[in-house]
Amino acid sequence: MEVAVTLKLIAKKELTRVIVDSTVQEKAVAHPTDSKLLETARSKVVVAAKANGIELKQTYAKEGQLLGYKAGRYSHARQFKRMRKVIKRQHTIVGRLQREVARKMSTLSKAGQ
Repeated sequence: MEVAVTLKLIAKKELTRVIVDSTVQEKAVAHPTDSKLLETARSKVVVAAKANGIELKQTYAKEGQLLGYKAGRYSHARQFKRMRKVIKRQHTIVGRLQREVARKMSTLSKAGQ
């Protein structure tokens, strides 16, 4: 409000009485275990590795995409145990890629010294 007064967008006399509405509405927050976020993480790790000249054994591109589809279908069919298994597999893939990139980065840094 101080910024609005200094920019002369609001007169100071208009701020003698302020009505505050504190209505809270839930937001659609995607949590880190969400299938789409894991697929995004996988693709970003692969892109970052390629940008830094790191050659990966596998990128899991096709499997990652198929797992995303499966998770959505299982969720829609309310088959949550199956969906969790698919999400766990996606999490495993992201972890594998991160560890592989970390290993290869450390060997590159040792070779560069």
